[in-house]
Parts: sequence; C-alpha cells; structure tokens
Amino acid sequence: MKTRPLKNTSTHLATRCVLSALAVVAVTSISNVESAHAMYLGGSSFRPSMPRITPRITTPRISVGSGSVAGAANSAGYSYGPKPGISGAAAGAAGSGGNAAGSGGGNWGHNKWSRGDHTQKPEHVVEHVTKCGTRYRKDHLERGCDIPPPKHVVVNGGNVGPSNIGPSNTGPSNPGPSLVGPVGSGRSGVPVADERRYVPNEIVGELSGNPADQTFRTIETRHRLNRIDTQRIDLTNSTFVRWRIADRRSVPAVLRAMEADNTVRNAGLMTQPNYLFVTQQGAAAEADKAVAVEPPQTATPPNEAAPAAPAGDAAQYALAKLHLPEAQALARGDSVVVAVIDTEIDVTHPELAGAITDSYDALGVAGPKETHGTGIAGTIAAHSRLLGAAPNVRILAIRAFGSGVGTTFTIIKGLDYAVAHDARVINMSFAGPSDPALTRALAAAHGRGRILVAAVGNKGAKSPALFPAADPNVIAVTATDAKDRLFEGANRGDHVAIAAPGVDILVAAPGNTYSMSTGTSFASAYVAGVAALLAERKPDITPDGAKNALMSTAHHLGTAKGRDAQFGAGLMDAKEAILSVDGHPAAELARGAGH
Repeated sequence: MKTRPLKNTSTHLATRCVLSALAVVAVTSISNVESAHAMYLGGSSFRPSMPRITPRITTPRISVGSGSVAGAANSAGYSYGPKPGISGAAAGAAGSGGNAAGSGGGNWGHNKWSRGDHTQKPEHVVEHVTKCGTRYRKDHLERGCDIPPPKHVVVNGGNVGPSNIGPSNTGPSNPGPSLVGPVGSGRSGVPVADERRYVPNEIVGELSGNPADQTFRTIETRHRLNRIDTQRIDLTNSTFVRWRIADRRSVPAVLRAMEADNTVRNAGLMTQPNYLFVTQQGAAAEADKAVAVEPPQTATPPNEAAPAAPAGDAAQYALAKLHLPEAQALARGDSVVVAVIDTEIDVTHPELAGAITDSYDALGVAGPKETHGTGIAGTIAAHSRLLGAAPNVRILAIRAFGSGVGTTFTIIKGLDYAVAHDARVINMSFAGPSDPALTRALAAAHGRGRILVAAVGNKGAKSPALFPAADPNVIAVTATDAKDRLFEGANRGDHVAIAAPGVDILVAAPGNTYSMSTGTSFASAYVAGVAALLAERKPDITPDGAKNALMSTAHHLGTAKGRDAQFGAGLMDAKEAILSVDGHPAAELARGAGH
C-alpha cells in the first residue's frame, strides 16, 4: 500500500484558513445579495423561503433600494460599468430607499440609466436573476415561476403617493423619499419614453439658494447650452435657469448627459424639460360663441331704488345651481386676493372695473388680450352685467400663457409672484404633464397657506390624469351642465374633488364683449371664487380646511355612493360650504371628511 507523504504542517494549516475565509466571504456575499433582493421587492429582511440569487458576474447590474445592502450586492458582482464611481457604501448615505450606485458609476434615475461612460448602452432595467427567472424591467415584472409579486417595486426610492414604502437600512421598512425631492437630490428629470409635451429645444435647471453665475456658465459651456433666462424663485428658495440646446440633440439626450456629469451632480443642479401646459377651453368641442352686448336682463322698475349689488344675467344658470346669491349674503370676498395664472386679461373690461389689484407678465413679450384669461377673471369677480362667484375680491392678473400655452418656467414665475403678493387663492385653469419642478412649487405654496384650485382637463374619459389638478396639494375641479350632467370632455380620476358648472358659461371677453364658453376652466374659476368667500368668512382657514368644507357640503351626483371618479364629492354648494366653517377651529376643519 502506498502512503502519501505528509505536507508541511504550517503550510497545510494556512491553506485551510484561507479556504475557510473564502467560504465565509462567499456565503456572506450571497446572503447580502439575497437581502438586497428581498428589500428591493419591498421587504425589510430576507426570508429563507425565497429563492437565492445567482450573481451574474459577466453581465453585472446595479441594485436600487437600501444603499448599504446595495453595496453588498455591488461587491458580489451587481455593479455596473468599468469606470470608478460611487460605491455602494457611499450610496447608502442617500438614505432609506435612495439611489445606490455601483462601483462602475452607473446611476438609476426616475426611469432611465445615466452613466459616466458610454462603452455599453444598457437596457432600461434593474435586473435580479433568480433560479426561477424573476426580473424587474422598466415598467413591468417578468416572472418565470410562481413567486408572489411584490406589493411595491421601488424605483428611485419611491414615487409621489401615500402607499409607496421603501426599504430601510436598519430593520423595519419606513417611507422612502418621494420622486420629487429637494434640489440636488439626484432624482432623474429625463421624461418618460412617450412624453412629448415639452419645448423641443429647451431645458430647465434649478439650484438651491443664490448660486454664483459662474456655476451656470461652467455647466452651459460643458453641455453646449445657451442661456435664455435666469430667475430667482423665493417660493422654493432656489434659482431657475432656462437653456436652449445649441444643436440638434434631443432633450432626453441632453438631460442624460447632464445627469451623468459629476460637475452637474456635485453642483446639486436638477434638470428637466420645459414642459408645456394649455388652458382648458377653446378646442373644437368647446368653441366660444360670441354674444352681442345687450342691456342687463334684470332691469330696475321705475320709482324703485337700484339694488345694492348686481343680481347677474338670466343666462347665468350657475348662480342658482351653486346657491351663490345666498352665499354672497354671508361673504363677497372682501379684501381677499385671488391670483389668476392665465392668458392676458383685459383689465379695462367693465366687469372687472376696480377689481384688478396688480398685474404681472411672466412671458416678458407683448401679446394681445385673450378671451380665456378675461373670462376666468370675470367668472370669479364680475360685478356689472354679470355676477361673479366673489364679486368683491381683488384679482392678481398673472400672464403666464400666450395663445393658450404656458411652460414650466412661466408658470413657476407666476406662482412665485402670486405667493409673494399675498394671493390667498390661486386659480390654475390649465393642464399638462406631471412636472417635478412645478410639484415642488405647488407644495411650497400649499405649505404657505395658499388655496390652490385647478381644472381637471378636457381630454375625456380615456385620458390619464393631468396636472396640476392631479397634484395632492390642489383642489381638482370638473365641469357639469345646466342639468347636472358631466361635461363629456372632462377628465376622470380619483383625484377629482368637486364639480361646478362649466358648460355654456356666459363670460366676459376682451373689448367690452361677452362669449358663451365651455370647459373645466370655468368650473375651476367658480370654485376658486367660493374658496375666496371661505377665506373672507374664516381668515385662518387652511388649504385643507377649505377643500374639506367644499367637499363635505357638496351634493352627490354620481351613481355610486360617496366620492367618485367623475364628479368627485359632487356639485359645490357655496352657501353650505360657508356655513360649515362657522364655529369650527381651523385645525378641526383641516381634518374634515373632504380631504
């Protein structure tokens, strides 16, 4: 029998120690990757029943979710790209649910990859390969076995909404940061693939505070941008800049390049498209009908004193529907400032005589007076032939739209001016895409006690939600007709708060004329006017308190019980809304049933 010579004892022991250490590292790495996968799917710890992840070392991918766990995944082969970048441990500083960048410098934004090198174009996918083939792509889950799908797939730390819960670094899950975070938070401003509602050759940037002009110059030189405008926005304590792309590059391509630039990231600059918004009236189905100026329909009989206040025109069916004459016996909007962010308003119209407290032009270029803005202002404050919802308010006329079109930049300038000039109510009869910068501005205005009202939009039942009406800080208003039927062109959705007349509304028009108009724009104006009555009646009412008062006193119109996606809480009742705030502390109203 042959015998095998004994090896050197010390060498043998050293080898065994090394092998043992490698085994521990391997087990730890796989365990951490499993934990990363579990937390990515919304859990707070790894469950043994879940399948193990097989790291794909040859085609690594980055993990999003808890930064510290992502660091373990990166060390096990889930980093991306050959260039040095942010380590998983460093990404952990982003906090629970934050971005986690791998050793290759890849960064997962809202729904696009941005990278510091361009050696390989990745799919828009965060991929975890398991034994049964589950992987998360850009907007759906592909599964190859019977694993219960996650309740929340957390991308970029979450999205705007109450139910999104991101993973925690230390045990129990806690809320992840919203998609729209503070300036410099690293969230992507690249629009989704099918979004085209933006100025095709412009982008908008935002930096906190008052940055030095050289900061912007450096960035625009590096990315071949021509500055059009710079605006300090006190509302968000930030500075906005509007750039034109100097060549034929697309907006998404420029934004991706900027997000991959360390200079831009280190400066804390947030970038996005200059989104487009349109006023919600004027389409073919909502065409204005010119109305000749006629004597008032409510003449004063001989030998009788003239009434103290106008009673309105007989064509104004909305007055009776909303119980406005009774409401105006309680409040008329005295000393309340209502900002109308819209097209140019004819401030010389008799219906608005003495009602315009100030004007601001966010466009900065000359333009004609337009029907939409004048009609909205008159629906709120008319007091001659017509009767507005709040005839004694002071209108802050803000021009942010030309030919019915406004942008992120002009709207935020208008919002900033409205808040700075003490507007208590802000009417926004326009609609467009989800806009991160506008969302931040709306949240800031709401936080300062401004009551924000917006039209839900006129794109019909199949349209996705439009903004700003779909923003949680805004009262979303839909339109009804004289028979309380829903305007067929109105958008639907769970965000719809309340309804008001918006079909065949007699409104003021430029040049001392009138027009018959239709759209959710005018319904929004009626609600904004009644919100001003609430603000007069109860000066300390909060935005949420006003929303609750309006919704809790509305008359239900839908077929289903309670709030629905067509009418919201129902048809507004101005008188009951005002009475509902009497004798109740503002804090109690803010907790009411309508919110």
